[in-house]
Amino acid sequence: MLTKLELPIPARAGRVLLTSSSPGYNLGLDKLGTWLRSLGWATSVNPLRNVVSPGFDLYAFSAVFTWDLPALVEAVQTVPNDREVWIGGPAPSAMPSWVQERTGIQPVLGPDPRFERQPGSYKWCRTTRGCPVGCYFCIVPKIDGKSVLEYDDFEPAPVVVDDNLLRSSWRHQKLVVDKLAGAGFPSIDLNSGFEARRLEQKHVDLYGRLPLKAWRVAFDERKETDHVRSAIQLLRANGIPSKQIPCYVLAGNEPFADCLWRAQKVLEWGGEPRIQMLKPLNWLRPRKDIWVNPRLDWTTELAVNFPRYWYSYAWRRVEWEDWARAGFRYDGVMTTEGLGRLRATRTSAIARWAASSAADFATSESDSETSVA
Repeated sequence: MLTKLELPIPARAGRVLLTSSSPGYNLGLDKLGTWLRSLGWATSVNPLRNVVSPGFDLYAFSAVFTWDLPALVEAVQTVPNDREVWIGGPAPSAMPSWVQERTGIQPVLGPDPRFERQPGSYKWCRTTRGCPVGCYFCIVPKIDGKSVLEYDDFEPAPVVVDDNLLRSSWRHQKLVVDKLAGAGFPSIDLNSGFEARRLEQKHVDLYGRLPLKAWRVAFDERKETDHVRSAIQLLRANGIPSKQIPCYVLAGNEPFADCLWRAQKVLEWGGEPRIQMLKPLNWLRPRKDIWVNPRLDWTTELAVNFPRYWYSYAWRRVEWEDWARAGFRYDGVMTTEGLGRLRATRTSAIARWAASSAADFATSESDSETSVA
């Protein structure tokens, strides 16, 4: 049972082992390490995801995605019995009871106030938290809330991981651009992109001051058609090339024909589709495994090959219908580079399809909450 969690400030310094059970950079764990070092602690980063070494006073664990929680639990279970354990991060916040039942440790829910605003030099930064939109497939409202909290004192980094920057005040957005522009980064990744329904010319003018890697938008449901079309056409009208307008197309949440239609419309309007297959918010199987929505007409074959068609750029050479009719392959003339890419993705897709076909993808009514993979 979850109770109000006391968040102690360590009374004495010691040695801490930081373990991220999700591969890649972990901003929260980096902030935790910076905070503990400011208190005199010696910090070490665990190179492994599912096991720890003895000899530390404190063991801190984090995971970004729910499919990494089994590795986190395995690691916690290897901690010596008399040591202190802290658990936090987006995934434990999404499934706190599941984590507590298997570790005996209640996770910190959401951002940890002890070090959320800890100054330091980080690879990523946040200038806000929270998003008021409340998409049913998104975990953000559960973790960061629906109110937008602005961090005017953020320290700039070349990757910005806000939930929805356009929902912050215009004053804050101008401050963000001023600070990022002043930092002199050669390129900047506004990782969460721009909410299509909010994007206006003033935003293009403002964020156009930055060397953005991409102007990301998303097309999650067909009802967003007018907003997404306007956003992409606005960006194109400002001279932004298609390759810099990746549009994330959520797939598996609507009938296949609607998802295909959305991806094709992104191309028609001047963007490039990036397919994101739906997964339950409580997904604990490996990330590469396929989930098929039992309420719609999707199949494992489509769930594997639909994103493959777009990510391999097969769409540049053949229409979807012809590609599917040919067995999800392209038999025409292509460059050596293109051939290698398509062969590689086909080999990977076949392996995943074979593995997935042997499993049962039916899901219970309790799996109705969903997220982007």
